[in-house]
Amino acid sequence: MGQGLYIDLNDGRPAMEITSGLRAPSYCGSFGSIPAETTSYTFTMPTCFPGGSDGFFFSLKPATIKEVYPTTNVCWISNVTKLNSTQWKVDFGYANGPGWEGDTVLVSGLFFEIGYPSNSGAGLYIRDSTDFTTITTNSNLLCCTYAGNITFTGTYNLPSGTVVAFGRWDDPNVVVERSGNTIKCTRVALGSDYITVDATVNMDLVVFRRQTPAAGNAGLVMRNASGQVVFSTAQRPFVFGGTFNMANGNQYIGNAFVPIARYGALTEKNINMYYYYYYGAIRSGGYIRPSRGSLIVARTNGRHVNAIANINYPLLPAMY
Repeated sequence: MGQGLYIDLNDGRPAMEITSGLRAPSYCGSFGSIPAETTSYTFTMPTCFPGGSDGFFFSLKPATIKEVYPTTNVCWISNVTKLNSTQWKVDFGYANGPGWEGDTVLVSGLFFEIGYPSNSGAGLYIRDSTDFTTITTNSNLLCCTYAGNITFTGTYNLPSGTVVAFGRWDDPNVVVERSGNTIKCTRVALGSDYITVDATVNMDLVVFRRQTPAAGNAGLVMRNASGQVVFSTAQRPFVFGGTFNMANGNQYIGNAFVPIARYGALTEKNINMYYYYYYGAIRSGGYIRPSRGSLIVARTNGRHVNAIANINYPLLPAMY
């Protein structure tokens, strides 16, 4: 491991490594829909780190496909820009058709605040990593409420209250995505096969919910100046040490956990029929890339769409 803190509770779970560059995001807001024809959305981030902070944004549903007979409309997040220390601008792209106007567009986004690396004079200081003791409130932290290995075919229902779920699998023949509170797994398309077929995947799954961390009876606990638990090895926090952007195509991520999400939308045409799909993820040999996932609708009156959200997604270390 790199220089930092190594914690092994010998409880069957991987050891925690708190090393340089590790970040602990604090949830500070979200949106679940936008008015139709919205071209951009500006979010002002509340600040709870007295030493200053940065922001981080990602989306579990950066695109939406909506049937509006006789055509189908698509909206997606086209770009995310940091305006200043507290404001972010999210831009949207459209493949519009008749009937979209006046409707609500179901795309979503999550905003997080990340405290600057600092030495507060209390707790543990690890260079270039989040100083947990500067977190002024623990009510916005995401905690790991489930970590385990699962095998399923077709769909897997996440626990109620799940905010984000991260997965790690290795199979070049399956595509994984998230629809609402359900993980979906389909077979990679074969030739001119335009329908989607359920597939089986074995996956290491980590689930996070928004709740205050429990201190537990063993391991390491950190508290802020108010005495609130802000770090606990008993209920591991949401931390990440790198990012990837699905718009960059096939890329190496090693054994890190990735968000289970839909990463965009696309259409494929066969003769006079347009097939509308969401983008999921293929993961194999330490690499990840976008791939055609679930078929949503087929229409003769369609249009070409190939939209992958230009968003940096967090990579979680293999310590859950």
